Amino acid sequence: MKVVSCVLGKLLSIVSLYSRIS
Repeated sequence: MKVVSCVLGKLLSIVSLYSRIS
């Protein structure tokens, strides 16, 4: 579960960065 939450957090951060760039 911890690993899943870590991956989800990373994905969210990447998505936020992409949204900021675009």
